[in-house]
Amino acid sequence: MRVRLRFWLVLPALLASASLAAAQAAAPDSTPRDRFMATLERCAHRPAPSDTVAADPALRRELLAMVAADQRDREFTRTMGAAAPPESQMRLMMHNDSARTARLRQIVREDGWPTAVRVGWDGANAAFLVLQHATDPVFQALMLPEVQDAYRRGELEGQSVALLTDRVRAEAGLRQRYGMQPELRDGRYVLGDVEDVAGLPARRAELCVLPVDVYHMMMEEMYGLRDHGVGLFQAPATP
Repeated sequence: MRVRLRFWLVLPALLASASLAAAQAAAPDSTPRDRFMATLERCAHRPAPSDTVAADPALRRELLAMVAADQRDREFTRTMGAAAPPESQMRLMMHNDSARTARLRQIVREDGWPTAVRVGWDGANAAFLVLQHATDPVFQALMLPEVQDAYRRGELEGQSVALLTDRVRAEAGLRQRYGMQPELRDGRYVLGDVEDVAGLPARRAELCVLPVDVYHMMMEEMYGLRDHGVGLFQAPATP
């Protein structure tokens, strides 16, 4: 069976929750867990007190509340495995996504993209997550340059650029550039339609995105498809 799934949980929130203090240096050909932690050590944002400093604290709080609701709406996907998502929950999620999309459009229309100066680093990343799950592909495409600029300013991580780029390209019927939207085939994630597959590892590394095989393992564990026994979301035990 071949099924293509749209991801409902986005990696930045998951990667940011991992323990950077527990990260260990790893060779590229070591275990999947070592490679996962090595990518975090090299690329992940280090939480800082300045993350929550915002010129518009009310908007920051609103964006954080929006993303918390976004994740609650998607909690059911963690246990559905390869099963089709329940229609009632999908309808509710899409309804709420539409409302959040409309609000983000209003924010952008009135004052531009929410920058870290305005809403803090966490608020800017919350805005991205709402955008990634937006129900308006045209709006997503229009905001891609804003996301790219935010990445260059250090306000978003490279995986945000990769995720939205592939979402926009897929919606336009183009091949993915970073392989961020894999297909589910017989209970495993495999690459979707990606351009220049030979150059994919270099493109992902340029944006500090996880290696493809580790990314697929993580998604399979996250969605309850299979247990690879590598504990990608758990910090190593302290001796």
